[in-house]
Amino acid sequence: MNEAAKPFRGVDAVLASELGARALDRALVLGWIDRLANEDLEPRELPKAAELTPTGLALLLGQLKASGVLEGANSIGLTAGFRQVLEARDLLEARLWFLLAIAKDVHERFALLLADPGAFVQQAEVFRLFDYSRALTTSPEHLAATARWVSYTTALTKYEGPLLSPLLGLEATRKLLDVGGNSGEFALHLAAIHPHLSATVVDLPAVCQLGARNVVYRPGAERVSFAPRDIRAERLPGPVDTVVFKSVLHDWPEDMAARFIAAAREALYPGGRLLIVERAPELALDQPMPFSMLANLIFLPFFRPASAYAKLLEAQGFVVETVRSVVLDMPFQVIAARKQAI
Repeated sequence: MNEAAKPFRGVDAVLASELGARALDRALVLGWIDRLANEDLEPRELPKAAELTPTGLALLLGQLKASGVLEGANSIGLTAGFRQVLEARDLLEARLWFLLAIAKDVHERFALLLADPGAFVQQAEVFRLFDYSRALTTSPEHLAATARWVSYTTALTKYEGPLLSPLLGLEATRKLLDVGGNSGEFALHLAAIHPHLSATVVDLPAVCQLGARNVVYRPGAERVSFAPRDIRAERLPGPVDTVVFKSVLHDWPEDMAARFIAAAREALYPGGRLLIVERAPELALDQPMPFSMLANLIFLPFFRPASAYAKLLEAQGFVVETVRSVVLDMPFQVIAARKQAI
């Protein structure tokens, strides 16, 4: 596989080992990382070190050193490389949270993952967090339930956006619709770098309310609006000149993906563009796989090649113009298609 882009490369390196990832999680909980960000310490001076057995302390320190987090013997400090990783701490903590959550399901249901990925998703405990039915209202209970996964996807998108946006070709776009746009993080980035662009984010009601909180007071927020609705049952707002599906269509079977593409066509002006931004189904399955790739491995059966999306687009009368790609944590593909002008 091609080398990952920054900051994904640094985060993945730190999370390459499951035991190392668990050690980092424990170090964060104990407050080691925050203290060591400011000063080096002797091992016995580390917060709550006295609560660990000698073997436990040695194991924790050893795994953190092996993962490139800590260095030193008598005086313990953060490595220069890990200090760089901490510049994207929200990304690190989001990926760490999801990896540790999904690991339990993979341990217990690995045979099911191999034989029936759909059933794995249905039975895996972590996917209960991604319960769209709890995002259909803005009750305090539903907002709280939705906030956990929205914060996770927001952290990913914050770092994906700047690497993906050069592939989109939005120089002529004035009105953009970001379908399944989650917290508006991607739309906000696009609005911030394209002063001529206004974006509408379509997602479920709880997601949109959380998104409005996410973008408020940030550069470009005055040109980002939210249109709460269930795209399975309601029309998309329009007309617009560009529709984007970013990391959305892989969540749905092919017939539903085709329905969403048809809805996007109806929302577009004649000659408008549709952009599908998705991870490509490309992982080196014949090589040792780092723990950091587990989060993508469980979705691998659902990622589609660009050719599959091109077929769906052409069936709806779109003309596929370009397919571009970039490597983030794994390859992303951007399929650009145009609605016929007449």
